[in-house]
Amino acid sequence: MAKENISLFEIDSEALKELRINKFKLDVECEENGNVYHRYSDMLVDAEYERDLLKAKIKEVESKVELQIRAEKANSDTLKEDGIIPIEYQDVKLTEAVVSALVNSNKDVCETRRQLILAERKVGKIGAVVKVFAQRKSMLEGEISLWLGNYYSKPDTQKQSAGGDFSRQTNKRLNERSEK
Repeated sequence: MAKENISLFEIDSEALKELRINKFKLDVECEENGNVYHRYSDMLVDAEYERDLLKAKIKEVESKVELQIRAEKANSDTLKEDGIIPIEYQDVKLTEAVVSALVNSNKDVCETRRQLILAERKVGKIGAVVKVFAQRKSMLEGEISLWLGNYYSKPDTQKQSAGGDFSRQTNKRLNERSEK
């Protein structure tokens, strides 16, 4: 999973495989849990870094587009078809609201915002996986407690036969009491 651009589907499917706990290999599970938790935590840091870069890029793209709009409007009386301002806005007065609308509808700005939304989703997904692996640690601790408490052991029939059958002993005691 050391890929640079891992898909969200791959994150989900890998995490589901790694979340399973083999109760008969608790020592291995405990050993691996820290490594897996670290790997996903590291992925989260990288995803947050990518998201933060996109946040900065949006501001940069928006600023460039706004400056281009203002420069295009100031430098020409008639707008060009291949310009940043659509031809239908040629006669519209360039107010802050119009500039803001033109910036928000710019294809570069829209694409960068879409990338940011995807990056936010990736941060959320990986963050959820990190939380799940923190919960897995608690689940492992519970499994270990059950194991140490002999929850998974088979009943020991030799101990019962050495001390006698419980129901036979109970009946014998009851019979002794009724005879007195």
